[in-house]
Amino acid sequence: MNRQARNQIRSQRRAQRAAGARLPQVPFGPLAHAYPPIGPLAEEQVEEIHEASLVILRDAGIEVMSRTVRERFAKEGARVDHDRGIVQVDPDLVLTLVGKAPSEITLTPRNPKHALHLGGNRIYFGMVSGPPNVHDRINGRRAGNFADYQQLIRLGQAFNAVSMFGNQAVATTDLAVSTRHLDCYEANLLLSDKIFSAIPIGRGRVKDAVEMVALARGLDVDGLRESPGLIANININSPRKLDEAMSDGALALAEFGQPVIVTPFTLLGAMTHWSSRMPRPCWVSRWFSCFIPVALSFMAGLPRTSICDRERLHLGLRKTQRPILRVARWRGGIDCPTEPALVTPPMRQMHRVSTRR
Repeated sequence: MNRQARNQIRSQRRAQRAAGARLPQVPFGPLAHAYPPIGPLAEEQVEEIHEASLVILRDAGIEVMSRTVRERFAKEGARVDHDRGIVQVDPDLVLTLVGKAPSEITLTPRNPKHALHLGGNRIYFGMVSGPPNVHDRINGRRAGNFADYQQLIRLGQAFNAVSMFGNQAVATTDLAVSTRHLDCYEANLLLSDKIFSAIPIGRGRVKDAVEMVALARGLDVDGLRESPGLIANININSPRKLDEAMSDGALALAEFGQPVIVTPFTLLGAMTHWSSRMPRPCWVSRWFSCFIPVALSFMAGLPRTSICDRERLHLGLRKTQRPILRVARWRGGIDCPTEPALVTPPMRQMHRVSTRR
């Protein structure tokens, strides 16, 4: 047997080993939920909570720390006390604005094959947002850093079970706070071609995400408004408080036509008035655009598993036109493709720009 034949046999063996080592995966896409949402309460009880939340919003109001947002509320007819930062809104206005949310929406990343069609009985899974530490069996536990962040994005891209990324797969504590979001966005776009979350801490970070995603898709900002490609989550503080950074971030997302998830981040049972806190940012989004989806989300941390379960409210607000909907429970998981992320000409342009910083 000559050397050429031996090399050919070795190549065939390597190809066979590589094929055998490849992880079998289900195709990218949503799970179809075969069961209706869990109804922990009777319809009469849901209605009672709903009515009570509207009374709280009308009579007690919510503290809105952003003056820009308070002025927007006042312009639309809400009662605003700027000295105390309290905004009160009549129930009719609440229901009118929340009722404008569409029941379904499509989010398109730079690879259209990984678009997410949200709504109905579809379930997608995404990677977590912002854990402070990372751990593996080789290097152990360590503070979040950008190198591990990039590795986690690559990992998420490789699995069809991961459909999207949170705003930070792990906190990049080794980067400057004022610019780390730019590095994270760049990594998301260069190492993956799936939907990711903007970091909605203020308007600036949202604007940067919108412009970078638009560039990656070969669109302008108006084009991204017509074909959304971002999502972000804002948290409401207890009791009944909407801070400046989160509210400004929600306004920016709505202004740029990107969906908003509203979560009362309640841990260890601290759930005071969660039903009345959640609708407030939804109305803010409605005022900027009648067609921006707002998903009401409920996250509860348990004593021994800080974020192990989530209970989410369905996206289809138009169907009931109420801020309180039936709750569906799900556990973590995720969807991702095996092919490498494609670097399109706009992405190469972005990479050249970013390396000059």
